[in-house]
Amino acid sequence: MDEYTKIQEMAEEIKKLREEIATETVQFQWFDLFKRVAAAILIFIIGMYIIRFLRKLFHNFLIKKNSSHGFRHFADVAFKIGLYIILLTAIASVLGIETASIAALVASIGLTIGLALQGSLSDLASGILLVTLHQIRRGNYVYLAGNKDQFLEVDEIRLFYTSFLTVTKSRLYIPNSKVLNEKIENLSVIGKTKVEVDIGISYASDMKQAKKIMEKILMENEYTLSEEIEIFIKNLEDSSVTITGRAWVMPQDYLKAKFSITERIKEIYDEEGIVIPYPQMDVYLQNTESKRQSKGAEEL
Repeated sequence: MDEYTKIQEMAEEIKKLREEIATETVQFQWFDLFKRVAAAILIFIIGMYIIRFLRKLFHNFLIKKNSSHGFRHFADVAFKIGLYIILLTAIASVLGIETASIAALVASIGLTIGLALQGSLSDLASGILLVTLHQIRRGNYVYLAGNKDQFLEVDEIRLFYTSFLTVTKSRLYIPNSKVLNEKIENLSVIGKTKVEVDIGISYASDMKQAKKIMEKILMENEYTLSEEIEIFIKNLEDSSVTITGRAWVMPQDYLKAKFSITERIKEIYDEEGIVIPYPQMDVYLQNTESKRQSKGAEEL
């Protein structure tokens, strides 16, 4: 009986010891988890400051290298993504998450996004080509798709689209793939461009006087650069002689120069009696009754 009691007491002591060990283990696990979470939060806060500092250094480096605005944007986005991946990997390691699992998850997510956004990836690739080939830059003045009525200023080349400013200062967004595949006439390649004005005068007007007037107007215009002004006969049309004038202007003054020159030419030509013909139709009406009577008289 005494031995049985001793064995029972020993069993109860072992049970209490196991409970104490289990309690201490749970407490240790919670404490360990708390330390991991606290360390992850600390790494995240410090990492964000480091990322901000490194991005600023990288941005200043690109500016010193005279990189274009579009290239700086693309490089900054790629650099930021890389830094965030490193930061998230460090946080996952502290929390005890295996790096291989993270890599597999990121790969699967990337594949899914890539299949879902094939068109957007085409825009992204086109944006990279636009930035690296330097076909257009921020601040350039262009005609897109050969449309002379759409004078655009390049505002910004983003990851998936390019924004343009119109003449009315509204913003136009065009996917990068479309911009890359369209015909682009860049007026800002050499820092200046030529404005061209076509005016048709009648065959009866003094052609030499019309050319002299146009030359003077081009030279005196506030937007034209006083160098290499061209005046010549461009075409002999059905009802007019087309005189063309060309002068150098700054790209941002292209439309202002064109409009002001055209208006001034019209004013001076009117004063000097130089006729600018316009399409017209002459209609001749014949009295059918008198025609019928004259025909009857001939028959008699």
